Amino acid sequence: MRVHTPFLPIHFPRTEGSSFIAKANGIFMRKFPTLASFRKPSAAILESSRLAASFDLPDTTKAEASITLKRAAPCLGIDGTVYHVLDILIGLTRPQDWQGTNRPIVAISNERLADYTMRSERTVIRCLRKLVEAGILAYRDSATGRRFVIRDDNGQQKAAFGLDFSPARARLTALKTMADAFKEKLDRQREVRRALSGLIQAINLHASQLSLERQNTLQQELANIIECETLTDQGRLAPLEALYEKYILDTANLSVEPEGMSPAGDIDVTTNYQTDNQHKECSQSLDASPGEAVLKSGEREIVEGKAVLRTLDVQSPSIPLSLISSALRETKNLLRCAITDWHSLVSTAPVMCRMISVSQAVWAKAVDKIGAIGASTLLSLVHEKACRGDAAIRNPSAYFLSLVANAESGSLQLQRSFYALRRT
Repeated sequence: MRVHTPFLPIHFPRTEGSSFIAKANGIFMRKFPTLASFRKPSAAILESSRLAASFDLPDTTKAEASITLKRAAPCLGIDGTVYHVLDILIGLTRPQDWQGTNRPIVAISNERLADYTMRSERTVIRCLRKLVEAGILAYRDSATGRRFVIRDDNGQQKAAFGLDFSPARARLTALKTMADAFKEKLDRQREVRRALSGLIQAINLHASQLSLERQNTLQQELANIIECETLTDQGRLAPLEALYEKYILDTANLSVEPEGMSPAGDIDVTTNYQTDNQHKECSQSLDASPGEAVLKSGEREIVEGKAVLRTLDVQSPSIPLSLISSALRETKNLLRCAITDWHSLVSTAPVMCRMISVSQAVWAKAVDKIGAIGASTLLSLVHEKACRGDAAIRNPSAYFLSLVANAESGSLQLQRSFYALRRT
């Protein structure tokens, strides 16, 4: 004979029942993130659920999390509508949910997301799945499939079901590292492309100075390097530099005029650059990395956006960087760069040298005499005039050397020249 034991429900004290249930629900949420039966879990989805189940999540701020996720988005293949959905979901999280025991859970329906993004619900569902598989979101489904968040009077979560950003919170440090590495890669690629563009344009610019036979040979070799599909941009750089030195640089060095020539329009005015032979700046080679000019203490000061080039005991007038930047219209367009500080001006010097056929020896001599910033400023003036087709500059390398000599002797002021370039 079977004895039936009646089911006796467990009753919690009225005063403690609600807090106990909330605490139990919180433990369940952290340890066992739920997936609805209609979902088809993949390995990536299960990994996101595992990350969301972590007890020790690092504290962060909503702003920091938002910036990190958006910087890491290209690395994770997030773009277009997926990025739009991510932006909306981050905006709906509460700042306090990124700290403490709370979870950054968003309770928004697929229908509302479709309205916000002006896409279909099916598209929104695919976007959410991609974010989950990218390790940013996790599904935290309720029994009915509804998404909702219940909070107490202090804003603490009592129950929450929806789209959980806990995986992103758990991986925030890794995502920062990923975003930084991606940015460094893009910067390197940009510098290589800029160098390639400068070399190619410099070769084409000076090819007319060669004989017809050498022009044809040069163009054929240039085409072979550019059209070679097995070479990367980095791989093309060395052959192009060798081609430039073989056909252009050697030819330009043979025709350098005496450095005492007078550049019209830039002399016989108030002194701007003064140097002391006992306190010369150390030279910077052309193939040094951008912006690595070593300047002695006291010989250069950068104050309120102006460059003050001085020796240890003699101060000269300053040239506003804004004036230089506004005057270098063609240079900035050609090199595809923005001159926002003195480091960015110095970093463009190697490319400008190649463009106007200034050799490494000439550049090092100029840096030794007036410093990296002074030499870069003069070089930018010569480069800008050459880009605009100034007929007075028959030999840019010799013109640059004459400017350096006049700057060293104290018979040069550049403000008038830069003002004239800005007006034209």
